[in-house]
Amino acid sequence: MNNDKEKSRTGGSGIYYHISYWGSPQDYLWLASTQPGLIYQEMQRAWENQARKIWILNVGDIKPAEYLIEFFLDMAWNIHSINSTTIRAHLSSWASRQFPGYEHEISPLLNLYYDLAAQRKPEHMEFPPSKRGILFSNPYNFHEFGDEAGRRIYWYQVLSDMSEKIYKKMDHEKKTLISSWYIILFLPQLP
Repeated sequence: MNNDKEKSRTGGSGIYYHISYWGSPQDYLWLASTQPGLIYQEMQRAWENQARKIWILNVGDIKPAEYLIEFFLDMAWNIHSINSTTIRAHLSSWASRQFPGYEHEISPLLNLYYDLAAQRKPEHMEFPPSKRGILFSNPYNFHEFGDEAGRRIYWYQVLSDMSEKIYKKMDHEKKTLISSWYIILFLPQLP
């Protein structure tokens, strides 16, 4: 964050934030797995440190990141439009506009997805060797700490079941609704 000298610059400052990242040590490009609470915390901190002039969001694949883009832009437009107690309500409001009639099922699904992603991004469950030759291991274990890996698999199965249940209820004549369901709700449950 800016030091006092940087804060006093007449041009002010801004923020460049990633919800998609390509590079070392590990990419996260396709699933939009950044938890909204983390975005809120980091953007609030940027605002408090006078990074207010320009906010830039790095997005790889736009479709799965639709909600996170809107969340970021709503904060950029009006920092006070979201606070720590309204993050989940913001998601619910978005779900009601994107998936009318299904928001009461979709909001809990996405909240659980983002909660799991906050523990560890799905894209980072298995680290390949880095460019520096360091091999990272998966911290989830089937044998230690009460079968952490089994619990994680269980919760991803819950997400998959929730997503499938929503899909079966949807009006399949509405192709854009089904397309959005696939990219935003189903595909992220596959890891």
